[in-house]
Amino acid sequence: MVQVGSFSKRGNADGLQARLAKRGYHAFVEAVRGPNGTIYRVKVGPRPSRDEADALRQRLIDEEKLQGIIVGHH
Repeated sequence: MVQVGSFSKRGNADGLQARLAKRGYHAFVEAVRGPNGTIYRVKVGPRPSRDEADALRQRLIDEEKLQGIIVGHH
């Protein structure tokens, strides 16, 4: 997976997810509860290997100007 955003407001995460979906990416929002409230992470993927996830991360940088990080998916 490539995580491309982390937001405290669900609406911001939904907006990024919608933008990426319109551009053909399989993007979704994951809500994570933490000690300071819920964080909404926008992720793209999954990809079957780290190399493919890294290629996706580079594509997101080049095409969408998003600096993502590679993360595992449970």
